[in-house]
Amino acid sequence: MSKKKLKIGVDIDGTLVEFGPICVKYINKVCDKNFKYSDWTSYCIEDSFGISTEQKTEVFKKMFDDKVIVNLPFKVGAKSAMRYLNTIADIFIVTYGGFVRRKYMTEEWLEREGIKYHTLHSVKQTQKKVDLAKHYKFDYYAEDDYAVAKQISELGTKVFLMKSPYGQDVENNDNLIVVESWDTIVAIMKLLDKDI
Repeated sequence: MSKKKLKIGVDIDGTLVEFGPICVKYINKVCDKNFKYSDWTSYCIEDSFGISTEQKTEVFKKMFDDKVIVNLPFKVGAKSAMRYLNTIADIFIVTYGGFVRRKYMTEEWLEREGIKYHTLHSVKQTQKKVDLAKHYKFDYYAEDDYAVAKQISELGTKVFLMKSPYGQDVENNDNLIVVESWDTIVAIMKLLDKDI
């Protein structure tokens, strides 16, 4: 009898790739500030750095124009973890974006980097990530936004929350696991699912 193939949702920015430190450099550059990554204490950029929504939009536009957004370095262990996960699961990439050009750029980037996945979903709001998790009935989900991680964990999905300066005030539950690396995610999955 063959075992069930797992379904895993994976966020990109801040989870699969290093996003925060580079984003802060762009905030400093565009807004003429002098912040450190450790100053990012809330997932909401405007709250953490005291910038306007317009300034945040300008930061992301500059990152997009410079093609930084689709050339961010992978988190340590992320690529090898994705290769391993593809042997046991269907991977659903779920990321913020919401505009067609970014989705195509992301698809090209994933292909160039050799990251295999089942589907790519580019969404505009938190609730859409939660809706996708509910629709696909993910077994696992990797995320850096605590609000998203908490809601998805409440669906019964085991969620790996990447440790970050903006994810410090975390209320634990049985399905929410704070991790520091992709190596930890793979090790925990092997412990939780003895059949893997």
